[in-house]
Amino acid sequence: MASFHYGDNQLGVVCDMCLHRLYTDRTGQEFPYHITKDARSQGWIHRKESGEWIDYCPKCAEDIETKRRENRLKEGV
Repeated sequence: MASFHYGDNQLGVVCDMCLHRLYTDRTGQEFPYHITKDARSQGWIHRKESGEWIDYCPKCAEDIETKRRENRLKEGV
């Protein structure tokens, strides 16, 4: 997972595809809260792939979904 502490009061998450960073105020937050609430509410995807947690920013998440749809159409599904 690409999550990190930034300074005293911020947590961040990094897109595993394009390295875009999202910073959130961590005051009063448990560690995963910034992902489950803050990042997801802004369109980030956080999921487990091949046993590792992966994070995608909204742009990369949209690109991944577009490619999946195109592949399904090519396969006739």
